[in-house]
Amino acid sequence: MASRFVLLRAGVLVAIVGATGCDRGPQLAEVEGVITCSGRPLANVEVVFLPDPEQGTSGPRSSGYTDNTGRYRLTAPGGDGAVAGTHRVAVRDLTMIRGPFTATGSPAISPAAPKTRFTETYLSSSTTPLKTVKVQPGRNVLNFELTSPGK
Repeated sequence: MASRFVLLRAGVLVAIVGATGCDRGPQLAEVEGVITCSGRPLANVEVVFLPDPEQGTSGPRSSGYTDNTGRYRLTAPGGDGAVAGTHRVAVRDLTMIRGPFTATGSPAISPAAPKTRFTETYLSSSTTPLKTVKVQPGRNVLNFELTSPGK
C-alpha cells in the first residue's frame, strides 16, 4: 500500500513539472531597424527599449548599437530581442562620449565638445518622444527618424 502511495505522489509530481515546464524567463520577440536623422543613417548610437509597466509590459530592458548603415538589432539578458508589449525607447549618441580617460575618470585630453546629432530629449525614458513603441510577438522591424537639434 505504501509503495502505491509513493508511486502516486511521484506521478503527480512528474505531471506538475511537465505542465509547468522550466522557467526560461519572458519570451523575446526579434527587433531590428534603422535609426536616421534628417534622412541619414546614424552610426554609433545605442538604442534602449524599456518595457513600460504603466502599459502592462514587464521584463528586462533590451539594447543594441547601430552600425555604419544605422542598423541595430536588440539583445536582452537571456537572448536576442525584446519582450512583447509597449516600450519607451531611449537613444544615446556614442560620439558624445569623450575619452580616453585617466585612472581618476577625468578626460586625458580636452577635445572640443562634439555637436549633438539629434535632440537630447531621446536620452531619457521620461523625456523621449518614443513613449508608446509596440513590440509584437515574432519579427519586428522598427525604424526611427530622430529630430535634429534646432527643429
